[in-house]
Amino acid sequence: GKANVSNLSVGKYKLVEVESLPGYKKLAKPVSFEITKGMTEVLSLKVENEKLDKGSVEITKVDKDSQKVLEGVVFEVQDEQGKVVTEVTTDKEGKA
Repeated sequence: GKANVSNLSVGKYKLVEVESLPGYKKLAKPVSFEITKGMTEVLSLKVENEKLDKGSVEITKVDKDSQKVLEGVVFEVQDEQGKVVTEVTTDKEGKA
């Protein structure tokens, strides 16, 4: 997407990504730029984000004592901030 910022005074600035889209890595470092006196052209910055690496997890839920698989157990998958990413339920084989 595109974003425009106007009416910046002459000076040095940093563009800091506050939040990234789901599935993308947040920028690790701010992007620095400068507005100089007499600047007549619009400064264009291209900021690229990397997609997050994807992986899979298989869960098997079993009773601690009998080791029988347990169907219908609901798990939440949460990100580092505790936000629920998805919810899964174990099947008749105890897998989710």
